[in-house]
Amino acid sequence: MIWESLLDIEEDVQLQTREINERLAALPEVSQDQVQFTVRNILHKFAAEAENMLAGKILVGKFALQGQDRFHNQWRILCKQFQSALEQMQPELICTYPSADGFPDRPRLRNEEQINLVSDEDEDEEVRQPANKRQAPDDQFPRTPAKPPFLNRAQTPVTPVKQEIIASPSLMHRLTLPNQNAAKFGPFSRDDLEYGRNSWTIAEVKQTIDENAIPGRVLTAMEPWKHPLETFHETTFTMLRKHMNNVLSDVLRNYQGTELYRASKKHINEFISYHEKIQQERLMTLYNAEHVALFTTDLPGFKIHKQQALDKLNAACREARVQVWLQAPANQGPKDKEHMKDEDLAKYLPYSRELEVAAYVIGYYHLARVRFAEAVCGSTKVSLFMEMEKEIKYLLEGKLELNVGDCEEKCQMLLFGNARIAQKRHELLKMQEKLKAASNVLERIRGLIDSNIDDSDITMQPDNGGIDVDPVEGNHAWDRCGVDAPIDFTRYRR
Repeated sequence: MIWESLLDIEEDVQLQTREINERLAALPEVSQDQVQFTVRNILHKFAAEAENMLAGKILVGKFALQGQDRFHNQWRILCKQFQSALEQMQPELICTYPSADGFPDRPRLRNEEQINLVSDEDEDEEVRQPANKRQAPDDQFPRTPAKPPFLNRAQTPVTPVKQEIIASPSLMHRLTLPNQNAAKFGPFSRDDLEYGRNSWTIAEVKQTIDENAIPGRVLTAMEPWKHPLETFHETTFTMLRKHMNNVLSDVLRNYQGTELYRASKKHINEFISYHEKIQQERLMTLYNAEHVALFTTDLPGFKIHKQQALDKLNAACREARVQVWLQAPANQGPKDKEHMKDEDLAKYLPYSRELEVAAYVIGYYHLARVRFAEAVCGSTKVSLFMEMEKEIKYLLEGKLELNVGDCEEKCQMLLFGNARIAQKRHELLKMQEKLKAASNVLERIRGLIDSNIDDSDITMQPDNGGIDVDPVEGNHAWDRCGVDAPIDFTRYRR
């Protein structure tokens, strides 16, 4: 009978011991006489890991190896996406051929030609958007004026598209491209990309020339950069907060119920918010420098970009002129467009000056966007990350005022937080001691049984653990200390 009860009691003791150990592991565990050392050691470890995160280093043992950690890998991807967004926002030229431009007898085209002002780095992208095949003369479908693309933000100073422009399927494919390639543009949403997209007609180029407003036109193309700049800034600090708090949570994973963790988290987030405002002012200074006035010292580079843009525009316009020439009433017979002479086509589109101005715009845009992206990312890397890296080393010690007054008392308050946490840990420790004492009693009983002593001869004296057990009657006495006794032996009476 005693042997059967003993097995049940041992199982109960083991279960409660495991439960107590798990609950103790979830609470802070520090030496009462080394609290200050523990707190400072925790803060120094956090500062070291935060510095390495900001610098792009990974600690391996006692050696710091250069390498890009997860935070810097993600941020470098963000920089590339920022560059792609600025490139996607480059201005576009729509080349149209209304009947007043030399074709009085030609039926109006259902689909007009759009020419993209692409940068010289886009080798894979088509320079032009090919027009659809000519519609049959008996085509009776009504013509619908095209809506200016991406004009959903009323405050944007975007030049509207002429009503005669018809958006071709290739244009619509181009407009949906950002959403189809989320990895390329990341957090730079359709709103960012659409805000800067901008259609420019030949007639508007001519008007710009007549009004002597070419510099203003160039600056207008760069004004929408403010929105992707804001997205870049906000995303950078979202990533920074996430990774910095992850470092703090990892270092203080055994102390997250303490005032030390709560106060440290508060000061870290305030520290990041402070630098967020400063960095925003720096980036706005860079933005204002770009869109307020034209300036460059790289005149040779500018001429190269302008000439490359002009070559692409001339090639695209020649192809467009071929399509228009083929659809003229006098040229309805079979023609080989590869053998057409430029002099046969030049009279239909005498826009060389307009194309030069458009090339000027795209040439400067390319030069400025590369410079702007480099300046923004460089400012974030040097002015922000390196400055935070220097300041964070002793940040928490200063904010927690550990070097002022009674440091030992402050550390006690920080680690144990409040009386409830300390009381809970004290109770669990006392329960652990009682379970240990119960295990000792069970071992003595098992030893008596193994010695073949009769049940009636088994007597037990009070143990140092505070337990007095009569195995026959099942009476027991526990020093409760505000908690339930771990073992109730009366449940095992037979």
